[in-house]
Amino acid sequence: MKDATRRHLERGDKRRQTKGLFLLGEDPTYHCIDARVTKAIEVMQDSVASQISINVLSRRVNLSSARLRQIFKSEIGMSPARYLCDLRMRHAEHMLGSTFLSVKQIAFRCGARYVSSFVHSFKKRYGMTPTEFRAQEQGISTGPDNKAAR
Repeated sequence: MKDATRRHLERGDKRRQTKGLFLLGEDPTYHCIDARVTKAIEVMQDSVASQISINVLSRRVNLSSARLRQIFKSEIGMSPARYLCDLRMRHAEHMLGSTFLSVKQIAFRCGARYVSSFVHSFKKRYGMTPTEFRAQEQGISTGPDNKAAR
């Protein structure tokens, strides 16, 4: 199991593992899902850094956009767009903890068009900025007394 997946499971997030895919769900169990949803998730995982739209994604799995949203929501419990956003945030979390890339580089590698919107989304999800998150992961203080860490 990947370290990022293990950390989410240890934090108490309700997840399930399906054919090596990290899915949001009730309990961390192995569960069979629709092959088209699995294919859509694989495409998303391969496209984390690109600006893939739901229309393009639905064409890649031979479904209409509406049908993909319907099946995805019933199988995973959220929309494909929400899942892709969560996937990108988990990817950013992993990169912040394991690389020395700048926040700007990480944002673009996670498919963000604008750094400011990436930072806003990250802060909304984790309750801290990417820089603060990285410092916490590395055990560095970013308080007002330690301006050098910023």
